[in-house]
Amino acid sequence: MAGPSTGSDGRIRGKGPQSPGNGGAPTEAKPMSMLGILNSPEFKMQIERAVPKMVDPDRMLRIVLTAIRVNPGLTECTPQSFFGCILQSAQLGLEANTPMGHCYLIPYKNRKRNITECQLIVGYQGQIELCMRSGRVTGITAN
Repeated sequence: MAGPSTGSDGRIRGKGPQSPGNGGAPTEAKPMSMLGILNSPEFKMQIERAVPKMVDPDRMLRIVLTAIRVNPGLTECTPQSFFGCILQSAQLGLEANTPMGHCYLIPYKNRKRNITECQLIVGYQGQIELCMRSGRVTGITAN
């Protein structure tokens, strides 16, 4: 059984509906929405594998869904860049686009390729969190 594939336009395509008029062969594949992919069990499994033990995978998914609702420009990003940033923040154990300021999912226009890509920007509070978690830093001060 084939899963979702990426079309020439960079959008993720799911398996299309089967039409009884053509012998049950799938018709043209419909693009899956960003929210549809986020709610899929396959993506949830990827998040569960990526997050450290201290991070709840369900919380990470809720944070990402909230980020999309707050910044709809994220839905225009290529799926590869968007989901790559989500998995990267999950691996780091940082919450994206929350008041804690750990990291931010930012849509950027790539004018050379004429696409919108998502970039993960780690905030200073996220950098402090990673330093403190490492065990090599005992304190951080600012003057």
